[in-house]
Amino acid sequence: MEYEKTPRNKINRLGKRGVYDYETVHRIIDSSPILHVAFNPVDDPDGFPVVLPMLGCTAAYSEDNTQADSASTVPAANAPTDSESPPDPTPAAPPGAFPSEDDDNTEDPADAPDIDVDNDDPSGPRSIYLHGWVSARLLRAPDSGTRVCISAAHVDGAVLALAPFHNSANYRSAVVFGLAAPVASPRERAFALRRITDNFARGRWARSRGPPTTAELRSTGVLRVDVESASAKVRVGGPSDDRADLADERVRGETWTGVVPMYTVYGEPIAAPLNGVEGVPAYIERWREESNREAERYAVWAATAGESKK
Repeated sequence: MEYEKTPRNKINRLGKRGVYDYETVHRIIDSSPILHVAFNPVDDPDGFPVVLPMLGCTAAYSEDNTQADSASTVPAANAPTDSESPPDPTPAAPPGAFPSEDDDNTEDPADAPDIDVDNDDPSGPRSIYLHGWVSARLLRAPDSGTRVCISAAHVDGAVLALAPFHNSANYRSAVVFGLAAPVASPRERAFALRRITDNFARGRWARSRGPPTTAELRSTGVLRVDVESASAKVRVGGPSDDRADLADERVRGETWTGVVPMYTVYGEPIAAPLNGVEGVPAYIERWREESNREAERYAVWAATAGESKK
Protein backbone atom coordinates (compact mmCIF):
# COMPACT_ATOMS: atom_id res chain seq x y z
CA MET A 1 0.00 0.00 0.00
CA GLU A 2 1.16 3.51 -0.77
CA TYR A 3 0.40 7.11 0.08
CA GLU A 4 -1.25 8.80 -2.86
CA LYS A 5 1.15 11.00 -4.80
CA THR A 6 -0.08 14.60 -4.69
CA PRO A 7 1.45 18.05 -5.35
CA ARG A 8 2.00 18.31 -1.58
CA ASN A 9 4.06 15.15 -1.04
CA LYS A 10 5.53 14.51 -4.50
CA ILE A 11 9.34 14.38 -4.65
CA ASN A 12 10.31 16.91 -7.32
CA ARG A 13 14.11 16.91 -7.43
CA LEU A 14 15.59 13.49 -8.17
CA GLY A 15 12.11 12.06 -8.23
CA LYS A 16 13.37 8.52 -8.80
CA ARG A 17 14.56 8.53 -5.20
CA GLY A 18 11.02 9.08 -3.99
CA VAL A 19 9.29 6.26 -2.12
CA TYR A 20 5.62 6.35 -1.18
CA ASP A 21 4.87 2.94 0.30
CA TYR A 22 3.63 2.82 3.88
CA GLU A 23 6.31 0.47 5.14
CA THR A 24 9.30 2.58 4.12
CA VAL A 25 7.80 5.79 5.50
CA HIS A 26 6.77 4.14 8.78
CA ARG A 27 10.12 2.44 9.35
CA ILE A 28 12.03 5.68 8.83
CA ILE A 29 9.76 7.43 11.34
CA ASP A 30 10.00 4.62 13.91
CA SER A 31 13.78 4.29 13.71
CA SER A 32 14.36 8.02 14.21
CA PRO A 33 15.19 8.96 17.84
CA ILE A 34 13.64 12.41 17.40
CA LEU A 35 10.86 13.67 15.14
CA HIS A 36 10.74 17.32 14.10
CA VAL A 37 7.19 18.66 14.14
CA ALA A 38 6.39 21.93 12.36
CA PHE A 39 3.18 23.92 12.83
CA ASN A 40 1.79 27.46 12.93
CA PRO A 41 0.73 28.40 16.49
CA VAL A 42 -2.79 29.81 16.53
CA ASP A 43 -2.06 32.03 19.55
CA ASP A 44 1.21 33.54 18.29
CA PRO A 45 0.76 37.10 16.94
CA ASP A 46 4.11 37.25 15.10
CA GLY A 47 3.09 34.48 12.70
CA PHE A 48 6.37 32.59 12.68
CA PRO A 49 6.13 28.81 12.24
CA VAL A 50 7.49 26.63 15.04
CA VAL A 51 9.46 23.38 14.83
CA LEU A 52 9.56 21.16 17.92
CA PRO A 53 11.74 18.08 18.47
CA MET A 54 9.45 15.41 19.92
CA LEU A 55 9.36 11.71 20.77
CA GLY A 56 6.91 9.71 18.73
CA CYS A 57 6.23 6.68 16.58
CA THR A 58 3.70 5.17 14.21
CA ALA A 59 0.97 2.82 15.38
CA ALA A 60 -2.44 1.49 14.42
CA TYR A 61 -4.94 1.64 17.29
CA SER A 62 -8.34 0.00 17.47
CA GLU A 63 -10.64 -0.35 20.48
CA ASP A 64 -11.40 -3.97 19.57
CA ASN A 65 -7.83 -4.83 18.63
CA THR A 66 -6.07 -7.43 20.79
CA GLN A 67 -2.91 -5.35 20.44
CA ALA A 68 -4.73 -2.43 22.02
CA ASP A 69 -6.13 -4.62 24.81
CA SER A 70 -2.73 -5.91 25.88
CA ALA A 71 -0.91 -2.62 25.38
CA SER A 72 -3.41 -0.56 27.34
CA THR A 73 -2.25 -2.01 30.64
CA VAL A 74 0.22 -0.03 32.71
CA PRO A 75 3.52 -1.50 33.94
CA ALA A 76 2.91 -3.94 36.77
CA ALA A 77 4.88 -4.06 39.98
CA ASN A 78 5.83 -7.65 39.13
CA ALA A 79 7.25 -6.85 35.69
CA PRO A 80 8.91 -9.82 33.99
CA THR A 81 12.50 -10.62 34.74
CA ASP A 82 15.11 -10.91 31.99
CA SER A 83 14.51 -14.65 31.78
CA GLU A 84 10.83 -14.08 31.05
CA SER A 85 9.20 -12.70 27.94
CA PRO A 86 7.40 -9.38 28.55
CA PRO A 87 3.73 -9.41 27.54
CA ASP A 88 3.14 -8.16 24.03
CA PRO A 89 6.51 -6.45 23.49
CA THR A 90 6.51 -3.70 20.90
CA PRO A 91 10.07 -3.54 19.56
CA ALA A 92 11.42 -0.45 17.95
CA ALA A 93 11.70 -0.83 14.21
CA PRO A 94 15.45 -1.03 13.56
CA PRO A 95 17.08 0.92 10.75
CA GLY A 96 16.74 -0.60 7.33
CA ALA A 97 14.02 1.10 5.33
CA PHE A 98 14.03 -0.30 1.86
CA PRO A 99 15.87 1.88 -0.67
CA SER A 100 14.43 2.80 -4.02
CA GLU A 101 15.85 3.26 -7.45
CA ASP A 102 17.66 6.60 -7.63
CA ASP A 103 19.26 8.49 -10.50
CA ASP A 104 22.59 6.73 -10.09
CA ASN A 105 21.83 3.34 -8.63
CA THR A 106 19.31 0.58 -9.17
CA GLU A 107 18.91 -1.90 -6.34
CA ASP A 108 16.20 -4.42 -5.61
CA PRO A 109 14.67 -3.74 -2.15
CA ALA A 110 14.48 -7.49 -1.66
CA ASP A 111 18.28 -7.49 -1.46
CA ALA A 112 18.27 -5.19 1.57
CA PRO A 113 19.31 -6.73 4.90
CA ASP A 114 16.51 -8.58 6.65
CA ILE A 115 14.81 -6.51 9.34
CA ASP A 116 12.27 -7.36 12.01
CA VAL A 117 8.67 -6.39 11.47
CA ASP A 118 6.55 -4.76 14.12
CA ASN A 119 3.59 -6.38 15.88
CA ASP A 120 1.09 -4.63 13.65
CA ASP A 121 1.72 -4.51 9.95
CA PRO A 122 3.99 -1.55 9.04
CA SER A 123 2.80 -1.83 5.44
CA GLY A 124 -0.74 -0.86 6.48
CA PRO A 125 -2.28 2.49 7.49
CA ARG A 126 -0.99 4.03 10.71
CA SER A 127 -1.22 7.23 12.70
CA ILE A 128 1.71 8.96 14.38
CA TYR A 129 1.59 9.37 18.16
CA LEU A 130 3.56 12.21 19.78
CA HIS A 131 4.44 12.58 23.46
CA GLY A 132 5.03 15.85 25.27
CA TRP A 133 4.39 18.17 28.18
CA VAL A 134 0.66 18.68 28.55
CA SER A 135 0.94 22.50 28.60
CA ALA A 136 2.98 22.75 25.41
CA ARG A 137 1.33 24.82 22.69
CA LEU A 138 0.94 21.89 20.33
CA LEU A 139 -0.58 19.72 23.07
CA ARG A 140 -3.25 22.41 23.50
CA ALA A 141 -4.38 21.90 19.91
CA PRO A 142 -8.14 22.09 19.30
CA ASP A 143 -10.12 18.87 18.98
CA SER A 144 -10.60 19.69 15.30
CA GLY A 145 -6.85 19.28 14.84
CA THR A 146 -3.79 21.35 13.98
CA ARG A 147 -2.05 21.02 10.63
CA VAL A 148 1.47 19.69 11.15
CA CYS A 149 4.41 18.59 9.05
CA ILE A 150 6.65 15.91 10.59
CA SER A 151 10.12 15.05 9.33
CA ALA A 152 12.66 12.36 10.17
CA ALA A 153 16.03 11.62 8.59
CA HIS A 154 19.00 9.28 8.83
CA VAL A 155 22.41 9.85 7.24
CA ASP A 156 23.82 6.43 6.35
CA GLY A 157 27.11 7.43 4.76
CA ALA A 158 29.36 10.23 3.53
CA VAL A 159 29.80 9.74 -0.22
CA LEU A 160 33.16 11.18 -1.31
CA ALA A 161 33.63 11.80 -5.03
CA LEU A 162 36.60 12.92 -7.14
CA ALA A 163 35.26 16.49 -7.28
CA PRO A 164 33.73 18.31 -4.29
CA PHE A 165 30.63 19.19 -6.30
CA HIS A 166 29.82 15.49 -6.66
CA ASN A 167 30.12 14.65 -2.95
CA SER A 168 26.85 13.32 -1.60
CA ALA A 169 25.34 11.29 1.23
CA ASN A 170 23.46 8.06 1.57
CA TYR A 171 20.30 8.84 3.47
CA ARG A 172 16.72 7.97 4.33
CA SER A 173 14.23 10.75 4.99
CA ALA A 174 10.48 10.97 5.44
CA VAL A 175 8.04 13.88 5.51
CA VAL A 176 4.48 13.48 6.76
CA PHE A 177 1.55 15.90 6.54
CA GLY A 178 -1.42 15.47 8.84
CA LEU A 179 -3.82 16.73 11.48
CA ALA A 180 -2.71 16.55 15.13
CA ALA A 181 -5.30 16.37 17.90
CA PRO A 182 -5.12 15.48 21.62
CA VAL A 183 -5.94 11.88 22.56
CA ALA A 184 -8.80 11.82 25.07
CA SER A 185 -9.47 8.09 25.43
CA PRO A 186 -7.60 6.65 28.46
CA ARG A 187 -7.15 3.32 26.66
CA GLU A 188 -5.71 4.95 23.57
CA ARG A 189 -3.43 7.19 25.68
CA ALA A 190 -2.11 4.14 27.55
CA PHE A 191 -1.59 2.33 24.25
CA ALA A 192 0.30 5.30 22.79
CA LEU A 193 2.49 5.86 25.86
CA ARG A 194 3.55 2.23 25.93
CA ARG A 195 4.17 2.20 22.19
CA ILE A 196 6.30 5.35 22.33
CA THR A 197 8.26 4.05 25.33
CA ASP A 198 9.06 0.69 23.76
CA ASN A 199 9.87 2.28 20.42
CA PHE A 200 12.42 4.50 22.17
CA ALA A 201 13.91 1.72 24.33
CA ARG A 202 12.83 -1.77 23.37
CA GLY A 203 11.10 -3.69 26.19
CA ARG A 204 11.36 -0.84 28.69
CA TRP A 205 7.67 -0.33 29.54
CA ALA A 206 7.08 -3.75 31.09
CA ARG A 207 10.31 -3.53 33.09
CA SER A 208 9.76 -0.08 34.60
CA ARG A 209 8.16 1.07 37.85
CA GLY A 210 4.40 1.05 37.55
CA PRO A 211 1.65 1.97 37.44
CA PRO A 212 2.12 5.62 36.39
CA THR A 213 1.19 8.13 39.07
CA THR A 214 -1.70 10.54 38.70
CA ALA A 215 0.76 13.42 38.45
CA GLU A 216 2.67 11.67 35.66
CA LEU A 217 -0.49 11.07 33.65
CA ARG A 218 -1.75 14.62 34.20
CA SER A 219 1.51 16.20 33.06
CA THR A 220 1.99 14.00 29.99
CA GLY A 221 0.04 14.71 26.85
CA VAL A 222 -0.43 12.53 23.77
CA LEU A 223 -1.21 13.72 20.26
CA ARG A 224 -2.45 11.54 17.44
CA VAL A 225 -1.55 12.69 13.96
CA ASP A 226 -3.91 11.39 11.30
CA VAL A 227 -1.76 11.23 8.18
CA GLU A 228 -3.12 12.90 5.05
CA SER A 229 -0.06 12.44 2.84
CA ALA A 230 3.56 11.35 3.17
CA SER A 231 6.64 10.44 1.19
CA ALA A 232 10.19 9.23 1.68
CA LYS A 233 13.43 9.86 -0.18
CA VAL A 234 16.27 7.33 -0.13
CA ARG A 235 19.77 7.23 -1.60
CA VAL A 236 22.14 4.26 -1.61
CA GLY A 237 25.37 3.49 -3.43
CA GLY A 238 28.74 5.04 -4.14
CA PRO A 239 29.86 8.28 -5.78
CA SER A 240 28.86 9.36 -9.27
CA ASP A 241 31.70 11.20 -10.97
CA ASP A 242 32.05 12.97 -14.30
CA ARG A 243 33.24 10.70 -17.06
CA ALA A 244 36.14 13.06 -17.77
CA ASP A 245 37.37 12.71 -14.18
CA LEU A 246 37.01 8.94 -14.28
CA ALA A 247 39.07 8.83 -17.47
CA ASP A 248 41.86 10.94 -15.92
CA GLU A 249 44.31 8.50 -14.29
CA ARG A 250 46.12 11.34 -12.51
CA VAL A 251 42.94 12.53 -10.81
CA ARG A 252 41.95 8.99 -9.89
CA GLY A 253 45.43 8.31 -8.53
CA GLU A 254 45.48 11.38 -6.30
CA THR A 255 41.95 11.49 -4.89
CA TRP A 256 40.40 8.75 -2.76
CA THR A 257 36.76 8.04 -3.57
CA GLY A 258 34.22 5.89 -1.81
CA VAL A 259 31.76 5.86 1.07
CA VAL A 260 32.33 6.30 4.79
CA PRO A 261 29.37 4.50 6.46
CA MET A 262 27.57 6.47 9.17
CA TYR A 263 25.19 5.12 11.81
CA THR A 264 24.05 5.69 15.37
CA VAL A 265 25.82 3.58 18.00
CA TYR A 266 24.43 2.91 21.48
CA GLY A 267 27.40 2.98 23.87
CA GLU A 268 28.17 1.04 27.02
CA PRO A 269 25.44 1.67 29.64
CA ILE A 270 26.45 3.88 32.58
CA ALA A 271 24.54 3.22 35.81
CA ALA A 272 22.89 6.10 37.66
CA PRO A 273 24.40 7.02 41.06
CA LEU A 274 21.40 5.55 42.91
CA ASN A 275 20.94 2.53 40.65
CA GLY A 276 20.29 -0.56 42.77
CA VAL A 277 20.47 -3.26 40.08
CA GLU A 278 23.70 -5.19 39.80
CA GLY A 279 24.97 -5.32 36.25
CA VAL A 280 23.19 -4.33 33.05
CA PRO A 281 19.92 -6.22 32.43
CA ALA A 282 20.03 -8.65 29.53
CA TYR A 283 17.15 -6.99 27.69
CA ILE A 284 19.07 -3.69 27.57
CA GLU A 285 22.16 -5.42 26.24
CA ARG A 286 20.09 -7.25 23.61
CA TRP A 287 18.40 -4.03 22.51
CA ARG A 288 21.72 -2.18 22.34
CA GLU A 289 23.60 -4.91 20.50
CA GLU A 290 20.81 -5.64 18.03
CA SER A 291 20.27 -1.95 17.28
CA ASN A 292 23.99 -1.38 16.70
CA ARG A 293 24.30 -4.46 14.52
CA GLU A 294 21.29 -3.57 12.36
CA ALA A 295 22.41 0.05 11.96
CA GLU A 296 25.92 -0.94 10.90
CA ARG A 297 24.65 -3.64 8.57
CA TYR A 298 22.33 -1.26 6.74
CA ALA A 299 24.94 1.51 6.42
CA VAL A 300 27.51 -0.91 4.98
CA TRP A 301 24.91 -2.42 2.67
CA ALA A 302 23.88 1.05 1.47
CA ALA A 303 27.51 1.92 0.70
CA THR A 304 27.91 -1.04 -1.64
CA ALA A 305 24.40 -1.27 -3.12
CA GLY A 306 23.91 -0.60 -6.80
CA GLU A 307 26.50 0.48 -9.30
CA SER A 308 27.87 3.99 -9.65
CA LYS A 309 27.29 5.74 -12.93
CA LYS A 310 30.34 5.44 -15.19
